[in-house]
Amino acid sequence: DAQSVDEVLRTRYGFRTKLLLNATRAQILSALNEYRQTLSADDSLLIYYAGHGDLDKKNLRGYWLPVNAQPDNPTEWISDQSITDQIETFQARHVMVVADSCYSGAMTRSSGITMLAAGSTDAEVKRLVRLAKLRSRTVLTSGGEQPVLDAGGGGHSIFARAFLDVLGSNTQVLEGSALYRELFGQVKSHAKKYKVEQDPRYSALADADHRNGEFLFIPVT
Repeated sequence: DAQSVDEVLRTRYGFRTKLLLNATRAQILSALNEYRQTLSADDSLLIYYAGHGDLDKKNLRGYWLPVNAQPDNPTEWISDQSITDQIETFQARHVMVVADSCYSGAMTRSSGITMLAAGSTDAEVKRLVRLAKLRSRTVLTSGGEQPVLDAGGGGHSIFARAFLDVLGSNTQVLEGSALYRELFGQVKSHAKKYKVEQDPRYSALADADHRNGEFLFIPVT
């Protein structure tokens, strides 16, 4: 999943990517720290995580489980709060987290913000320009606070398949909220075939200083 997402972001949208395969906790946090030190106010950063996740049922906090994580020992787990804390300090104008893991929906709780997109008009162009200037901290997750399917998408998870299909076929400026709306039905219908309820979520990233901007995907090819 990560390799295919890396390819579409580079070839269709001009991203400069860093691909971490089977990464440890230290490698993931080191990469985030590097971006914290190097990104400028004119940059946009997309963080795509495809892997295992867990939920602490006592504090309802979600966790990413890197390759060196132990199932019953949280020493090497990465909490969603630690990800949020890092992102809040980034200079980048737009940061979007895309998390395809179990229990990833915990990152979307309590944001209090719903994203909506408008039609394609001259006013819409002005609106997109305005959104591009405002700081954004958003999160798109493959499901809510429950397990999600990690297969079923023709060699990908059903979420990754939908994510790749939408980005691969898009030819216009695409907002994060529009990406969410386009993949939501595809993920939900595919999950239903496996008798699973899986509803992707999209919101502002709580406690990360979101200021009503939007992450924009702009094709270069």
